[in-house]
Amino acid sequence: MSKNGSLKTFQWLLAISARYRTKLILAMGFASASAAFALVPMACVYLVACELFAVEGAHMDNIWLMVFIAAASVVLRFALYFIAMALSHISAFNIHYDLRSRIARHIALLPMGFFDNTASGVIKKTMGEDVENVELFIGHYVPDAAAAAAFPLLTAAVLFQVDIRLAIASLIPAPLAVFMHLGMNRIYKDNVGAYHDNLEKMNNAIVEYVRGMPVIKAFNQTTRSFNRYKNALDTHLDIAKDWNRRANIYAVLFKLSVDLGLLFILPAGFFLLIGGTIDPPVLILFLLIGVGLMEPVNRIIMASGFLNRIGEGIVRIQAILDQKPFTEPVEFFQLDNYTVEFKNVTFAYNEENAVEDVSFVLPEGTMNGFVGLSGAGKSTAAQLIPRFWDVKQGEIMIGGRNIQQIPTEVLMNSIAFVFQDVYLTNDTIMENIRMGKITATDENIMAAARSAAAHEFIMKLDKGYQTMVGEDGAWLSGGEKQRISIARVILKDAPIIVLDEATAFTDPENESRIHCALNTLIEDKTVIIIAHRLSTIIQADQLLLFEHGRLRNCGSHQELLDDSLYAGMWNTFSKSTDWHLDTREQRHV
Repeated sequence: MSKNGSLKTFQWLLAISARYRTKLILAMGFASASAAFALVPMACVYLVACELFAVEGAHMDNIWLMVFIAAASVVLRFALYFIAMALSHISAFNIHYDLRSRIARHIALLPMGFFDNTASGVIKKTMGEDVENVELFIGHYVPDAAAAAAFPLLTAAVLFQVDIRLAIASLIPAPLAVFMHLGMNRIYKDNVGAYHDNLEKMNNAIVEYVRGMPVIKAFNQTTRSFNRYKNALDTHLDIAKDWNRRANIYAVLFKLSVDLGLLFILPAGFFLLIGGTIDPPVLILFLLIGVGLMEPVNRIIMASGFLNRIGEGIVRIQAILDQKPFTEPVEFFQLDNYTVEFKNVTFAYNEENAVEDVSFVLPEGTMNGFVGLSGAGKSTAAQLIPRFWDVKQGEIMIGGRNIQQIPTEVLMNSIAFVFQDVYLTNDTIMENIRMGKITATDENIMAAARSAAAHEFIMKLDKGYQTMVGEDGAWLSGGEKQRISIARVILKDAPIIVLDEATAFTDPENESRIHCALNTLIEDKTVIIIAHRLSTIIQADQLLLFEHGRLRNCGSHQELLDDSLYAGMWNTFSKSTDWHLDTREQRHV
């Protein structure tokens, strides 16, 4: 990262830590004071040596006083350092919480297109590793850097005060250390971008690998057969090897330069001592603290290197925070009508239109079925209603208002969605259903579960409604997850309901029970049903037939039977209900 990049990183850190600036300044102050007290025992040794080499002889009272001061300074040094680290860590943990919460709140406001174009591993790395590195830098490196900067400055001030010649000798390795650091920094800039990019790819591959474990096991595959994961690991290893190979010589010479002080202090000191221009205590002092003058520079360089490292992560954090959320209308109001209308709506995920010039009206309180072949655009059209994406052209209206002018809170409270792919959090069944309405009582939740035909199977579980469902509902069957999802919708009691294959994973008995519950639920509501089982929607007030992203036709089931596409779908569906496996004898006839 360039000098300008490091400056921007530092400015960004100052901005996000503004609320805790006082604590951080105090932490740096206490750390610097701790570094000052680290010099006191060495100064005491110097003064004791002066006493011992004094012509008139040593004064034991003075020596014991120096011993007491040295011991007290050690205690004070560590006490001050403890306070500094406590203050910096309290600040760091708060900044960590604020930053991660800010990102979480921000991405919740972003359009679904952001998640389509941004892999989950990228978001995971940004909210995880990149934010944690910011916390680590503030908690550890800020006080350490302050102490490391204070120590050589104070040491140099003391040494130059005692003897300028030996002070200069102790600083001779400094230019070599700076040159080696610049070399390491140049190599870092060449590799850090690729390192972070591949780390994101590796996170993506790990997420895919874990999620795909049932398939991997079913086909008896190994980690090496999962090419994306293997390739990401191999690339990560190659980057690390190349980075280490190119930086190794600079790192070794830098470490060597930090420890070179003795090589210059010792001959210069003996030369001056033999010449009678310095006393033995002066040489002792320089051997004690002059040799270690460059050691804190190592910590400063480490802090600088880590600042560069988190700088690349900060670029990624800022890239997410710079994503523009949907604009919120200034006026807040409640809807009094829930008729849904599309006016010449066109939408594209990328370049090819998924929905094109679609217009229709779904009157309030009606049941509407979206039908069509796979990829026809029916699910996309339904997902545009809650403004998961903004349309490319045209308008979507609810109650006569463009949804872009409806506050997000009002819009989300007005629509309940049952997805075909159910998502459950790793929490209890009770809390997963409560997501439909946070203020709902346990009795309300159980009533919703009964309506969704879920109460019976829930009560058979060891802990009933307090049963943990596992990550993404892993410990429940597909039908059980679907019924919990439907219970959420029943609990929410929104005026607009979208059902996307809501009974896809239920058995015939429970499907019948759920249909009865849904008949009660959808009374006086605007309902959109997306279904491949055409038998479930033949009683809808109107069916909307989609083809290649366009609205091909609309009308009742009987009216659409005159349409060749719908008639073909109905015939295919009717035949599929009579499908059965042939016996061995039938297959060999």
